Amino acid sequence: MSEFTALNGVLWSAPVIYILLGVGLLFSILTRFLQVRHIKEMFVLMFQGKSSEAGVSTIILPKPISLI
Repeated sequence: MSEFTALNGVLWSAPVIYILLGVGLLFSILTRFLQVRHIKEMFVLMFQGKSSEAGVSTIILPKPISLI
């Protein structure tokens, strides 16, 4: 059980939290805050899905966005 406690201490340490926040901010900057710019479209697509006979919902995805 002490192995799990040691692993938990490493995974929740301050440096790891700061690294995760930094990487998240970096990805947001690189994608020009895609998750904020397209929030309305995300909700529209999420709730407009149609179900099939198998009960699986389908969502038509928009054309991919080029990051270059």
